[in-house]
Amino acid sequence: TKVGGVPQMLEDGVTGFLCPAKNEDELAKKIKLLASDCSLRVKMGRQARSIAAVRYHPRNIAAKLDEAYHDVIGNNLL
Repeated sequence: TKVGGVPQMLEDGVTGFLCPAKNEDELAKKIKLLASDCSLRVKMGRQARSIAAVRYHPRNIAAKLDEAYHDVIGNNLL
């Protein structure tokens, strides 16, 4: 559902589906679609894995953390 950090992690219709919070009918519709369409499940899963492998690679996470520290502390203190 479109809550918390999920919308930043998922591209609706590409790497999964985002449904409005507390909309059980829409969620059920998307679950049924995925349950009935193997090629769509595989396609979305592959795209999600490909993006996650880059976005959440330890080297990239470390670079983002370093950037955040520099933003907070300032380059002259490190």
